[in-house]
Amino acid sequence: MPPVTNSSDLDDTADDISDFGSVPRSLNVNENMPDLQHFCASYTLALEAKHNLSQSTVNDVLTATGSLVEHHLHNYASKVKDKLAELGIDTSVVDDIPFDSFLDSLNSSSKRCDYYKRHLSYREPVAVKLGTNKVVRKGVEVDLPQFGYIIPFRDSIRYVFELKEVYREIYSPHVSNNDYMYDFCDGNYIKSHPLFNRNPAALQIILNTDDLEIANPLGSHTKKHKVTMFYFTLANIRPAFRSQLHAIQLLAIAKTTAVRRFGESKLLEDFVNTVNELSSGGLQMHVNGILHVVEGALVCVSADTLASHWIGKFKEGVAFAMRACRHFECRGTETRLVFSSSDCRLRSLSEHKERCQMLSQLSVKSRVYWSKMWGINGESCLLKLHDFPLIQGLVQDPMHILLEGVVPHDMSLLLYKVVFVAKLCTEKELNLLITGFPYSYLHVHSIPEPLDKGSIESVISVKQTASAMLTLCQILPVILGPMIPDDHEIVPFWQNFLRLLNIVIISTSTYCSHDTPSWLRVTISKYLQEFQRLYPRASFIPKLHYLVHLPDQMAEYGPLRNQWCMRFEGENGFFKYKKWRNFRNIPYSLAKYHQMYMTYKRSCLSFGTNENFLYAGDLVANGHEADFKQLFPDLVYDLKIMTGVESSNVYLTPSVTIHGCEYRPGCALIVKYEYNGTPEFGVVKQIFVVHMQKYFVVECMNAELDEHTMYYVFLSSGRQRLYSFYSLPFSWPLSVYHYSGRDAVLNTCSHTCPLF
Repeated sequence: MPPVTNSSDLDDTADDISDFGSVPRSLNVNENMPDLQHFCASYTLALEAKHNLSQSTVNDVLTATGSLVEHHLHNYASKVKDKLAELGIDTSVVDDIPFDSFLDSLNSSSKRCDYYKRHLSYREPVAVKLGTNKVVRKGVEVDLPQFGYIIPFRDSIRYVFELKEVYREIYSPHVSNNDYMYDFCDGNYIKSHPLFNRNPAALQIILNTDDLEIANPLGSHTKKHKVTMFYFTLANIRPAFRSQLHAIQLLAIAKTTAVRRFGESKLLEDFVNTVNELSSGGLQMHVNGILHVVEGALVCVSADTLASHWIGKFKEGVAFAMRACRHFECRGTETRLVFSSSDCRLRSLSEHKERCQMLSQLSVKSRVYWSKMWGINGESCLLKLHDFPLIQGLVQDPMHILLEGVVPHDMSLLLYKVVFVAKLCTEKELNLLITGFPYSYLHVHSIPEPLDKGSIESVISVKQTASAMLTLCQILPVILGPMIPDDHEIVPFWQNFLRLLNIVIISTSTYCSHDTPSWLRVTISKYLQEFQRLYPRASFIPKLHYLVHLPDQMAEYGPLRNQWCMRFEGENGFFKYKKWRNFRNIPYSLAKYHQMYMTYKRSCLSFGTNENFLYAGDLVANGHEADFKQLFPDLVYDLKIMTGVESSNVYLTPSVTIHGCEYRPGCALIVKYEYNGTPEFGVVKQIFVVHMQKYFVVECMNAELDEHTMYYVFLSSGRQRLYSFYSLPFSWPLSVYHYSGRDAVLNTCSHTCPLF
């Protein structure tokens, strides 16, 4: 594990001070005077990168700060001279001390950028000419070059290698040592890949692409400033750390209109060539004075359906295409007959390459015909990568397929049955139940909005964000379950929704077993068959078909949660957070802003790199000291065994956040699974810290499955156990709700299918 810094309170002031590059209290100014310019540069970088100040505003702040510092220094010098005069010492020695304002050397954007390049490893975006547009200027037709911007991939690799945390992650593979799969490295693809078998430290590259609208999507400039983004991250980094937004690196960016017209090949040429070098003997590079031979390969492309089809050169309009699937050789009308991957022939990579080559040699009329018949538009630049399985490597995104596709589609159909057919509640009553639900602290950032008026009656897909949709489908059994009698005609519709919920849970779980793909395959097949039987007139959207690919994808690449685009979507939010006023060359502005922020996250006050780039440490809320022996006398011996100390003094805390997961007393944990896959739960009663290690007092629960809601209903066993964080077999916290007079929990991080 990387070193973990600890905070015993949630004091934000320390973070704010360090963000502005203040000198640590222990700093000897006389010994570090040559580094003052570095501190000034850290100060200006924080203003630009973190606090989003414009360049002109930063210039004004530096001018004002310089005047303020100079005023204080003159005032301090006057007091020093008065003191020296009292002691009878010549005061002219003070006047001989020169005053150098290092802020003056950073008072323009060009000066700051030059300093960042020379001393803070700032990587300037590189322009790539994509093509030229014909425009009329003053009555004359001229060629206007269209540029995209890239961050050279070789530089990006060196950038991440120089970070000690990332270096340790790469050279400390995290392959599972039990029967569960936790990441890409546990899937069949990595295990069977010759390069990763020979060199476990080879870079496992994940590529993402998406379109981003910078301007207000409701204004008159819709799509005018739309840009296409390319990101990458490394699967060598464990998921808990890879989910950090700054673990996602910018690869390239360009105006969407330019990329669609001239193609992405030139923009990704540097990436493709560098990855081919990585997979064909590796790259030699000096990192921190040591020569490394770095190897690696592209593992997969994680993107939504449209982006995956675009970069793979498959038909993008999947709702109207004859061949709507990039994995199967089936017509769009045949997809509703496919319930498993064994029901249709998979596309062959070799055959796909032959078709792309033939397509480029056909006449225009023949090209249009065969392009439609094969469902391809041309040859993707990713086919130039050595040994990259394009058909398999363009993975399905469970977030877009489920949370922004199948779930809202199915939920709208179910709610119509509940409200207008069975009349079990009204639309207003349903909204009151949703808005008045006692959401747990785990859902504070993903609370669903009230349903749009009339959306249920008109059977329009339920409108929510992906995270809110995940919360809504998890709490719906508690909301609607008590309304639905066991013998009501709507029960089959309800049971099929529970099957879909089970699919969502498995697809968003942080782990899975080697048997999970088989269980998921059976559940998806049953769900699709029942969906068509129950809703014969409902639209069979393409994303319903894409469900059949998820089990095979899980077997190849591990838990599906690691392949979704949720965190890449969060990286898009980074650019939307800043208010843009100058759109003259928006791709360059976005790329520069991102690189500035990465430089800020990478750098630290002293020369060198940030020791806590991936993980800043655990957060422990304000608490108090207590005598553990008085609180839990039956667990004193366990505490001694786990901590190795005699003292029973502990620090009790109301909450602790570890690896992005917040734990509070009252949340539930899975402490083990029985041989038949039944989970055993525990409820956290107390959290405390001893010698910077976090411990949980857990009350074991007897639980039984309520098949009507898929929730597990608790009955206390009276037994308590003590766990350290690292001894928790499954560390995902679960929300506990009140149902039928008892506490109940939905196992939202599961690898099993309790219902088929």
